[in-house]
Amino acid sequence: MSYEVNTNGTKRILKIDCENCKQNSSIAENSACLEDVIKGLKSHANIDRVLLDGRYVREYNDEDISLLKEFIRAHKSSRYLALRKLTPNGCTDCREERKTKIMETWDEIKRDPKGGLGKLKQWVKELNEKSDRTTEEILVR
Repeated sequence: MSYEVNTNGTKRILKIDCENCKQNSSIAENSACLEDVIKGLKSHANIDRVLLDGRYVREYNDEDISLLKEFIRAHKSSRYLALRKLTPNGCTDCREERKTKIMETWDEIKRDPKGGLGKLKQWVKELNEKSDRTTEEILVR
């Protein structure tokens, strides 16, 4: 994937060459495409429009770009917070396992936000159930 930034008046346009891509050049239908657009937006500041130049040219601007930029900011800050709160009460028994799971989950969210969020919710549910079991075990002792 190659990126090119052009200016049209005051607008900065990120053009992504999708000519050799065998997939559909659509961030809604292709997770690899979404990931490439996110990488491009992270690498190039102040982009106003994104053009996916493939068999068809897809254009994303205004609200689409704002939502993608907000997603990038939220993704970055939430990953930071998750890693910061990696283990409860200083417990380090499963620190590396949790860190690996967080990194994998946030990578999944970047590629497939809906699917990654579903996995994250499932993982949080499992952690809560595990926490409840651990609390019950402590109370029984």
